[in-house]
Amino acid sequence: MSLFPIPLNERERLAALYRYAVLDTPAEACFDQVAVLASQLCETPIALITFVDRDRLWIKSRVGVSETQLLRKDAFCSHAIVADTDLFIVEDAARDSRFAAMRWVRGPWVGGEEPVRFYAGAPLRTSGGVVLGSLCVLDRRPRLLTAMQENALRVLAHQVCQQLELRHAAANLRRHSTLLDKTERTAHIGGWELNFSTHCLSWTDETYRIHGLVPGEYAPDVDSAIAWYAPGSRAIMREAVAAAIDRGTPYDLELQITSKGGTTRWVRATGQREDEEGLPRRLFGTFQDITERRQLETEILTIAQREQATIGVTLHEGLGQELTGVSFLLHGLAARLPQSNPELTAEFSRVTDLVRDAIGTCRSLAQGLSPTGRERGGLIAALQSLAARTRAVHGVHVSLRPRGEDWTLDTFVAEHLYRIAQEAVMNALKHASPESITLSLDITAARTQLCISDDGRGAPGNAYAEGIGLQIIRYRARLIGAKVSIEGMAAGGTRVRCRVAADTVAERRPLSGNRSS
Repeated sequence: MSLFPIPLNERERLAALYRYAVLDTPAEACFDQVAVLASQLCETPIALITFVDRDRLWIKSRVGVSETQLLRKDAFCSHAIVADTDLFIVEDAARDSRFAAMRWVRGPWVGGEEPVRFYAGAPLRTSGGVVLGSLCVLDRRPRLLTAMQENALRVLAHQVCQQLELRHAAANLRRHSTLLDKTERTAHIGGWELNFSTHCLSWTDETYRIHGLVPGEYAPDVDSAIAWYAPGSRAIMREAVAAAIDRGTPYDLELQITSKGGTTRWVRATGQREDEEGLPRRLFGTFQDITERRQLETEILTIAQREQATIGVTLHEGLGQELTGVSFLLHGLAARLPQSNPELTAEFSRVTDLVRDAIGTCRSLAQGLSPTGRERGGLIAALQSLAARTRAVHGVHVSLRPRGEDWTLDTFVAEHLYRIAQEAVMNALKHASPESITLSLDITAARTQLCISDDGRGAPGNAYAEGIGLQIIRYRARLIGAKVSIEGMAAGGTRVRCRVAADTVAERRPLSGNRSS
């Protein structure tokens, strides 16, 4: 038989008590002040805020006693937590068999104090309805509380519960904040928020660290935040932010910044607008350091392109030259064939044609593996070849319009621009059934822009927008820091526009010769 009453939900109650993590914690002013106020309002020498553990009563705040805990069997609160009432009152404990044997009731007290005779306790009930302890007042004489004092004790107990919930929420917030900070550090992902009401831009700690700053080192605003981006990326970011604010258009960009220490970093910046009751309230997003990923991707692609170029050279200079030699031998042998054997002559001619076709295939493969190599004339020559092949194979008129200064790009950038054009042309052929396609290449001191326009009917539904082709285009554009847009034209058809900022271009040199479409 238990020495104290046990609530029916004791397991749930103890779990909640431990979840609030209040046991054996230091004194806190917010609780101590409530205990003092309860003692003064109820005119009692003792006031306590208690929590009932498995076998003990732990006292969080106290007035009039020095003890910090009691055995649960010696605690009035053990009975208060099971009472189905909002105020548990014991008028004279010495005359109540439930409490007469308790240590505080039977005495003696240290220092000659009189034993406790009166108890009134208001349960400390959580938002989930579980009672963890009580706010109680005790006196050394039998008595009752006035109606005002009873109500005051209930109100104060509610305040203790509110403080307990706030304390619990704050602890959870600190725990989640710590977890978020660890997650941000591990993934190199920060966050940010722009409040439209206060015009305040907030960064998380990791966003500061990605910029090479100590968290909280300075208060950012939109203009100063954009100033961290590389010069050629600032206009792109400014346009994206403006579109997100004005039209609610989300963005997901990969651009370069320069950190406080002068280090160039690649970042992935996302943003989207949040509305409330139909009105724009804030802009928020993520900020991720992707420098290592970009370096790895670049290294992999550079190695792949180098291997492709090597294979192309091998095909062209090795197998291609050997096949050319075989072709010359066949021509020489054909001249010595007897004219009296037409069947042998015809068979020999077919073999010669097959070798010639093989030479053409070999050269085509070699060019396809490294289409923009400078030995082949660079990007413009590659686009000319793409236009010619498309005309020959698909019967669609394809024109190339190079504009501006006639410079060539870094081979890495040129390669990806070519592949973007190639993918856009194939998408147009697949989805739009165009009669003509126009490739425009515009190179200026500020940026390089590639446009692929067709006069077709457009993709059915979202086939173009959601297809693998567009994903490839966007992926290659991100690798060179380019911005891609796809738009329908007023006269019909689709335009794919790819713009590369000047600071993305690693190298330019004058083109040899005059190229035209």
